[in-house]
Amino acid sequence: WYSLFWCPPHSHRRKALSVPLPDNKTFLPVLASYAPGNEDVKQAIIIIHGAPREAEGYFGDMVNIVNQQGKGKRTLVVAPTWADKSCSLGHWSRRRRRGAHEPLRNSARASYWTSLRGWMYGGPANHGDSSSFEALDSVVDWIQGNYPHLRRIVVTGFSAGAQFLVRWAALSPEGTDGVTRRSSLPLRIIAGSPSTVLYLSEERPDAACVPNKDGGRHWKCKNFSIPSSRHDCGGSWNRYPNGLGGLHRNASSKGHIRYTANQYLLKSIGATSSSEVSKQVRARWA
Repeated sequence: WYSLFWCPPHSHRRKALSVPLPDNKTFLPVLASYAPGNEDVKQAIIIIHGAPREAEGYFGDMVNIVNQQGKGKRTLVVAPTWADKSCSLGHWSRRRRRGAHEPLRNSARASYWTSLRGWMYGGPANHGDSSSFEALDSVVDWIQGNYPHLRRIVVTGFSAGAQFLVRWAALSPEGTDGVTRRSSLPLRIIAGSPSTVLYLSEERPDAACVPNKDGGRHWKCKNFSIPSSRHDCGGSWNRYPNGLGGLHRNASSKGHIRYTANQYLLKSIGATSSSEVSKQVRARWA
C-alpha cells in the first residue's frame, strides 16, 4: 500500500496535536478540530483511517459532515494516524507552542508501524513500546482528560480502519458495558465494511450462509458450526487475528502480533490461557 501520511500534514496544519503514549517517550500524531480545553465540546468522534493512512482526508470529510448537520460547534473530530515512518513532535506540530497539553519534548518521536497487518491487528510499533491498540486507548483517555464538558464518544472506522476497530473493540477494556474506563462516558463503536472480522467462538457460518449472490442488506446467517477437518485451513482457522486462538501466554515469540495482543490482554483482563481469553472476551460482549 502507498502511504498518505505526511509530516508535517499537508493540510490542517494548525490542527496537528500529539497524544503521549504509555511509554512516556513517544506520541501518536492526531488531528483535532478543537484545541484542548474547549468548553463547548459535548461529543467526540474518533475517525480511524484506512490502509493508506489517509487521516487528513478522513478528518476533513468528517469535519464537513458534522458542520453540515449543524453539530460542528459542540462536536470534536479527532483523526489519529498510525504512521508508517518516523516523525518528530517539533516537525509534526511545528505551528503550535509546546505547553501543558504537549508535555513531550520537540525531539520526541512518533511511534510508527511499517506493517499494515501490524497496526491493523494490534501489533507492536517499530519505534516505541506501545501496541496500536494501546495507542487508541491513549487517544480515548486523552480526549476525556482535555475536554472538560465531554458527554459521549464515538469511535468509527472504514475498511482497514474497521478491521482494526472490530479487533480493538473485542480486546480493549474501553467500551466494557458501553462506557469508557476513565469517566464512564457512553462509548459507541461503529465499524464500516471490514473485509475480515474477529470471531469470538470456534464456530463459523455454514456453507448455506454463503449463497454466492447478493442476499441484500437484510440477509442473515442463522447456522454456525465448527469447521470440519477438510476446511480448517491447516488448523489455523481460529488463530488470531481470525479468532481468539493463540492468544495465551507463551503462544508466540516477542515482536509477533499474537505475542503483543497477549501482553495487551494480560494488562486489560489478566487472561493467560486460551480458555480464559475466550471466556472473558465473550462475556464482555455477550
